[in-house]
Amino acid sequence: MEKAIIASIVPAKIQAQIGKKFLYCTCGKSKDGALCDGSHRGTSFKPIPFVAQRERLVLCTCKKTKEAPYCSGAHRGLSEEDIGKGA
Repeated sequence: MEKAIIASIVPAKIQAQIGKKFLYCTCGKSKDGALCDGSHRGTSFKPIPFVAQRERLVLCTCKKTKEAPYCSGAHRGLSEEDIGKGA
């Protein structure tokens, strides 16, 4: 089984329009590590669709959250050396 890549140890903060649809990156290979840009092609990963429920989104980029796409604080305890490694 493939492991997602830890894109960052800081969550992505995104301004969004309530009701707008997004695709959350599950592989960690997208440019911003939070929103899907198709970088998962050729892997077993699939993005998670979601609709913005608020204007300010805090999205997980470490891929360790149990509340995807949202940050749960699971990145605490990770260090800069973990970036680019499997989650």
